[in-house]
Amino acid sequence: MGGHYSDLMRFKFSEPFDLFLVLVPTGKVPDSWHGAQLVMSKRSFLGLNLSLKGARSLLAVLRAGRGNALVVPTQYRLSRIDKYAAQVGEERELARIRASSMDEYGPLTDGNDQGAWWAFYTDNITAQAKGMIPGVLCISVDKLDGHVASRKELDEFLEMSTL
Repeated sequence: MGGHYSDLMRFKFSEPFDLFLVLVPTGKVPDSWHGAQLVMSKRSFLGLNLSLKGARSLLAVLRAGRGNALVVPTQYRLSRIDKYAAQVGEERELARIRASSMDEYGPLTDGNDQGAWWAFYTDNITAQAKGMIPGVLCISVDKLDGHVASRKELDEFLEMSTL
């Protein structure tokens, strides 16, 4: 199993880890998971306390069953920033982007729970008119402290879910 996250992320995120289900498995999962089917019927934490290696191993099984999840430190199960507080931060960030860009953006979507952050999306109308794909801007707000996550931070965080 590949992927290792940076010293910065290793310091910020320590064990234990949980899985945040983003895609319910449709294929075969181990018989021992039979009791977990109710929990796995929606986007949510599975309520686990695993090492990074253990979480990645379980993620591999979940993906083999055509499901998917994010490996997330358990500290994110108790979000300090709710969707409405996060929306204030992302609206400020979008205003900053609009002021510094020639691009036109559409309205923001409602916050999407991604386990460790709230993700808000807006169409980049200018990019879409040029045929660019995906033509969407995503602003991610950390659920612990409310900061807007940088692309680098998100990439490093997502490395925890890289097999």
